[in-house]
Amino acid sequence: MTIPHRALLQIAVVCEFPTLLGGERSLLAIERTLLNQDCELTWLAPGAGPLADELRRRGSRFIPFAIRDNEGRLLPESVSLTSLNEILHEASPDILHGNSLAMARWLGRNAIRFDRPTTGHIRDIVRLSRSAVDDVNRNHKLIAVSQATRDYHIHIAQGVDASRVSVVYNGIDADEFAAATTTRVDLRSQLGLPANAFLVATIGQIGLRKGQTVFAEAAVAAQRVIPTEGRPIHFLLIGERHSQKDESQAFDAQIDATISAAAMQRQFHRLGYRHDVPSILQQVNVVVHPARQEPLGRVLLEAAAAGRAIIATDVGGTREILTHQVSALLVAADDADAIVQSILRLWLDDGLQQRLGESARETVRSLFTLEQCATGCLDVWKRAMKVVAPFT
Repeated sequence: MTIPHRALLQIAVVCEFPTLLGGERSLLAIERTLLNQDCELTWLAPGAGPLADELRRRGSRFIPFAIRDNEGRLLPESVSLTSLNEILHEASPDILHGNSLAMARWLGRNAIRFDRPTTGHIRDIVRLSRSAVDDVNRNHKLIAVSQATRDYHIHIAQGVDASRVSVVYNGIDADEFAAATTTRVDLRSQLGLPANAFLVATIGQIGLRKGQTVFAEAAVAAQRVIPTEGRPIHFLLIGERHSQKDESQAFDAQIDATISAAAMQRQFHRLGYRHDVPSILQQVNVVVHPARQEPLGRVLLEAAAAGRAIIATDVGGTREILTHQVSALLVAADDADAIVQSILRLWLDDGLQQRLGESARETVRSLFTLEQCATGCLDVWKRAMKVVAPFT
C-alpha cells in the first residue's frame, strides 16, 4: 500500500504465526481506515503462508520476519532480535505492536532493547504465569478486545497493569456481509441438498476452546427431536485445525467419531476452510457458536452483520455483542441440550430468526464499525508515543 508521503504515525505490526485468523483479519480490516487517518501499518510476519499471501494480495507494506523456524520451533531470541533490529533500522517505525498476547509478551520482554514504544493486543482469555504478566506489563500500552478480556487479565488472573489496558472493540465492514453486496455460490446445490434444507452452521478454527465437539453432540441430538419431513436439517462445520498437539488432534477426531457413531455423515458436512464465508452466512439459517471461552468472537460480528439468527455460549465478551432473547439465544458452555432446544425454537419460528438477526445487525452497525475500531487503536498508539522511555 503505497502513499506519496510519510504517514503521521508508522506502526510495525509483529505477528508470530503465518495463519490468517480472527486477530489478523481484525487488524487488516481497519488498515485502510487507519491510512485515511494518517496512520500506516507495516506488517512483520512469516514470509510464507495464508497471512503473507493476503498481505501481498492487498498490497500491504510487508516485511518477512519470524521468531519460529519452518518447523514451528522458536528461534534463539538473539537471532530474532538481530533480524528485528535490522528491520527497525531500515523501516524506522514509530511503534512496535504485537498483534497477539504471545507477541505482546515477546515485545514486552525485550522492550528495553528498542528505542521506541511497544504495544500489544490482548485477544485471549487465558491464565498467565507471573513471568508472563511481568513481560506483558513492560509494554507501554495494551489493547483488550473486550471488557471481559480486560477484567480477566486485571482482576481474575491478577497482575496486568490496569493503567496500561484500554478496551477497543474489533470493527467490521457490515456491508461486506450484506446480501446486496455478496456474490453467492449456491451452497445447497453445491452440497446436493434440497432448496428448503434448514442449515445450521458453526464457523471457526477447530480447537478445544471453540467447542465444536459440543456442536457435534447437539447435531446428533437434534436429529432425534426435530422432525425433518419436508424440511430436512443439515449441519455445517466450517474451519480447520491448525494445532498439531496430541490433545487438538484427539479433539478433532472426537467430532468425526460422534458423527460416525450416529451414522450422520449425510447430515453433517465438514467444509474445511472457506474463502466465501460472507456468501455462506447469507445462506444458512442459524449460526451456532459453542465456544468454551471467547474474548470477542469475530464470527459473531460477521454472523450479526449478515443478519443471521445466532445461538452462542454466554462466555467471555459475547454479552458485549449480543443480548439474550433480543439479538441472540445465549446458552451455557458445554450444554448440548440447550443448543438443541434453541435450534428447535428457531426451526419452528421463522419470525424469531428474523427478529434476532435484524437486532444483531443493528448492534453491529452501531457499535462495531471500522471507524470506531481504528480511532480507538490510533488513540492508544498516540498515547503510547507520549511515554518517553520503555518500562523496565
